[in-house]
Amino acid sequence: MRTFFNRTALKVTIGYIALIVILLVVSRRVSDGEGQIYDLVVIGFPWFLFIQNDSLWAIVLVVMLNALTVYAIIRLFAELFPSLRL
Repeated sequence: MRTFFNRTALKVTIGYIALIVILLVVSRRVSDGEGQIYDLVVIGFPWFLFIQNDSLWAIVLVVMLNALTVYAIIRLFAELFPSLRL
């Protein structure tokens, strides 16, 4: 029986989450209001366009949905190409 857990996808997703959180913190500290919205659109695309909210919970939801999307895509590639294991 196959499980949904994949170590390669988990490693990539954790790295992705760390990168996105660092980029969001830097954009919040350095950018002005208009720049922050632009950063959210670039970093959180397409989920930010779906949610269209600038609250903290919306940003957390965007990061979580992006992480789940990355996990699913990497898991799909890991299943399709088993020789590419990290």
